[in-house]
Amino acid sequence: MHCGNMRKMRRGLLFLTILVICSCETGDPEVDIPQTPILHPQTSSIPQQNAIRIEWDLVTEDDLAGYNIYRAMSSEEEDFRIIATVSEQDSHYEDTDLETGVEYYYRISAFDDLGNESDKSDPVHYTLLEKPIPVQPADQAVIDAVPDFVWLGVSGTSSYTIHVQSRAPGLETWEDIWSSDKVYPYQDLRKTYNDDGLALALLERGMTYRWRVDSSGGRYSGSQSRWQYFSVG
Repeated sequence: MHCGNMRKMRRGLLFLTILVICSCETGDPEVDIPQTPILHPQTSSIPQQNAIRIEWDLVTEDDLAGYNIYRAMSSEEEDFRIIATVSEQDSHYEDTDLETGVEYYYRISAFDDLGNESDKSDPVHYTLLEKPIPVQPADQAVIDAVPDFVWLGVSGTSSYTIHVQSRAPGLETWEDIWSSDKVYPYQDLRKTYNDDGLALALLERGMTYRWRVDSSGGRYSGSQSRWQYFSVG
């Protein structure tokens, strides 16, 4: 072989050896992936609106930037799509783009300032239930007699229960003063306060109360209406 060609081959091999050694010494920096968030299993509906609330434990990493919220209509990995991104300070998300009677699955991931994303959490799921709609007393109404409670029902429900709560002046907590006996769909969806004698207290003038309707049985068992408030004048 010609001497010039030999020298070229030696130089090429030397360059390749140096390149391999440098690559082995430097390498790619290890990517710091955020820890996987943990979703709370008690995903639930929000009584005041048609929405689902999911909650999770905050990830405690200095470079955390936020969370991606994924949703699907099955538990299959390939079905999940991002529906929202929230800040690193958020520990819950309320999903309002929903239909009643549909089962939704949720997973979340955490990501850092560099865009590194954790694995997705284990899924949680919930079906948004159709809710009864309270009609009377209207919200913020002032009444001067024992009220009749009137509501719009939910198809497929086997019974309803009225809850009335009061709050003592200066306190933030509400407590049941009446959980009615059951009202069945074949009856009028109307119930007079304490007509069953189960109330713990009579309604008092100057006091503010709130009420809601719960459904039981059937497809929408356990759905709750929003709270409506009324006062006695």
